[in-house]
Amino acid sequence: MKTLQIAFLMLFGLFVAAHAQAQQTWLPTYDRSAAVQVSPGMVGQPGINFSDNFASQISQHASGYEVHVVVTQQGSDLSSSQRIQWSAEMLHNFLWDAWVNQGMNERRAIVCLYIRANDSLSGSIGCRVGSALHDSGVSPALLGSTSGPVNKVGSSGLFRSDAQSAFIKVVDNIVSASASHFWFWFWVVVIIIILLIVFSRGGGGVFVGGSCSSCSGGGCSSCGGGGGA
Repeated sequence: MKTLQIAFLMLFGLFVAAHAQAQQTWLPTYDRSAAVQVSPGMVGQPGINFSDNFASQISQHASGYEVHVVVTQQGSDLSSSQRIQWSAEMLHNFLWDAWVNQGMNERRAIVCLYIRANDSLSGSIGCRVGSALHDSGVSPALLGSTSGPVNKVGSSGLFRSDAQSAFIKVVDNIVSASASHFWFWFWVVVIIIILLIVFSRGGGGVFVGGSCSSCSGGGCSSCGGGGGA
């Protein structure tokens, strides 16, 4: 009888271990009132000590957009060799569409997903934005760029030590990229109008003005970019 009990306990232990190893990456359901959602296993992990007013800080930096921050840990469905693409692929293949189906208004949405490895502080950060920001020049190419608003924060290592500050910087960068695009095209239009006025009067002229740059990229797909963090 004792032998059977020991065998049962061993089998039960193997079942529990196999079940734990087979757990998929935790992702939350859509909740408009929840700006910050953290998987149970990530609460209190290094760099994930969020302040009580983190959600309100996100809202203050959102410039009217609906921003959501999700923090989770690598599950058995994610290969360590593909770490850089974890967040971008999760956003593109599952989370964004699932949340839209659950009632999220995609037009003014910004969703940032941080997935940390289950055996280190390394991770993946990716963000996806709605059509309002796409129209303002925040393209998938920009979001996925190594020097773009997301990855330049991710590559700094800040997500490992202070994810709260890192998320705020990413949101600021995305909103600023939108504003830069607006002002770039504003001055392009102004210059064109001035040139049309000058040449319509039959005279030549030289316009001297400052230079400006745009952080925008082409395309209007709603797919976000991602990278290591």
